[in-house]
Amino acid sequence: MDIRQMRYFIAIAEEGQITSAARRLNMAQPPLSQALKAMEEELGVMLFERGRHALTLTYEGEVFLRKAMEVVHHFEESIAEVKELGREVKGTLSVGATVYCSQLLLDKITAMREQNPMLSFRIREGYIDHLKDLMEKRKIEIAISHSPVDWPHVSTLPLDPEPFVLVLPGQWNLQLREPVDLADIADKPLILLLRPPHGRSIYQDTLREFQKRNLQPNIMCECNDSVMLLSLISAGFAMSMLPMSMLELYPSHHFRILRIKGNPLFSQPQAIWRKNGYLSKAAKQFLDCLSSE
Repeated sequence: MDIRQMRYFIAIAEEGQITSAARRLNMAQPPLSQALKAMEEELGVMLFERGRHALTLTYEGEVFLRKAMEVVHHFEESIAEVKELGREVKGTLSVGATVYCSQLLLDKITAMREQNPMLSFRIREGYIDHLKDLMEKRKIEIAISHSPVDWPHVSTLPLDPEPFVLVLPGQWNLQLREPVDLADIADKPLILLLRPPHGRSIYQDTLREFQKRNLQPNIMCECNDSVMLLSLISAGFAMSMLPMSMLELYPSHHFRILRIKGNPLFSQPQAIWRKNGYLSKAAKQFLDCLSSE
């Protein structure tokens, strides 16, 4: 069995159909069906259960899929590493960030773009669980999280913590003294980014800080998009609590920004990448850029 056959098997497993996999591989369906049959005969096991409309991995197929993906990824990374020797930084850097770290990511890739005009970027934003899945599938090389993670088999680089600030619509005329106490804003309309399915949540941290003071925040809206959240604040819909860096792309007159008493909310960003895995020159330079803060 060779790398080509493993790629065939991975495509079939991910598509769930011979027809779709053949289309993805730019080949005819009969040769792909024959290749799958030859693999099963060589291994002496059934890799898929055949249904009327789809193929489902057997237990043996699931085990083989994990191993095949490891082999193919290692093979592709070895080729990429050799090709990069002695070359300038170019190609595509794939990175991801949670919403609270989007501005940090923007600052660093902007600096890298100026130094490496041949380099392109593929950027993902989302919940930390989504970034973990992307990293395991080699869709991104580095993730930036707003809080520490406990993933296995990764290396991490702690970055500077950042306290949250209270962000009010610029047109609001509230008499608040800085630093503002949570008790003074508990009844004011608040908008928060949607809580993630798992892991540490700024949403939960915010509720916890109010509850410590026997307060109930007036959460008027939840959303899962940073641009929408900032637009809602700018329009006078509600206030929020965010890292200061998230406001850098918006004109300052759109908001009133106040420090929060005791800095109860803050992000602890860190960069994450696969331990002992291949990192492109661009990814290594990106980490150097992050560590030079």
